[in-house]
Amino acid sequence: MEAAIRQVGTYQERPKGTVRLNLSRAAATMGTLPRLGDFLATYPDGRLDLVIDDDLTDVVARGFDAGIRIDDQVSRDMVAVRVTPDFRMAVVGAPAYFEGRSSPQRPEELSKHRCLTYRWGDSGALFAWRFHGPDGPLVVDVDSVLTVNDTDLLRVAALQGAGLAFLAETAVAPHLAGGDLIRVLANWCAPIAGLHLYYASRSQMCAPEADIEPAGAVPPLSTPSGPSRPPLRMSVLEEGADLAAAATSSN
Repeated sequence: MEAAIRQVGTYQERPKGTVRLNLSRAAATMGTLPRLGDFLATYPDGRLDLVIDDDLTDVVARGFDAGIRIDDQVSRDMVAVRVTPDFRMAVVGAPAYFEGRSSPQRPEELSKHRCLTYRWGDSGALFAWRFHGPDGPLVVDVDSVLTVNDTDLLRVAALQGAGLAFLAETAVAPHLAGGDLIRVLANWCAPIAGLHLYYASRSQMCAPEADIEPAGAVPPLSTPSGPSRPPLRMSVLEEGADLAAAATSSN
């Protein structure tokens, strides 16, 4: 977040302006909200416009300053800065769900269970249930009794005993600690790439022949429904990457 806000107000003593971030619900919960108070205290003239979006949105085409996703969802031509450590997924269900049912001991046994799945809204593809065992990675096809494009709804459905959900462990940690959810197959869930703040490189943001801004600056960004924002200089954003890295190491 520090890296993004330092884009705005480049020519002012204290950064100010609005930064538009496109991020998943998990990214907002894990990487943004825990730092929000400190962030706004550090940048009192800064404003955040957070758009919660669990799809794989093209942040450049949609006029966002940056996005936050897990590393393997970020295009390789974007500049990416880590904002959280790696984390694991968790297969969870309510105690009521397991009444009269045996817990799966291997991912293949999920075929005998009612599962709650996530579907990407843009592509229509289902979020894969990926595991890692003694013989390497594997993907399991599950019997989905409920498919949604909202991870909060998956969590609520799991809490109600509707079936097993596959969610980020940080999203369900309080429910596991309180006994509202039970985790299974924990040893089969390997760490996955942490969340990264990503933004367009200079080559994406400014065509070489464009000569409408001072050297080192990027043309103003605009949204389909709003006016242009102040020029953003990418060198300032790159300097802010050190702050994001420091924030990650301190958590």
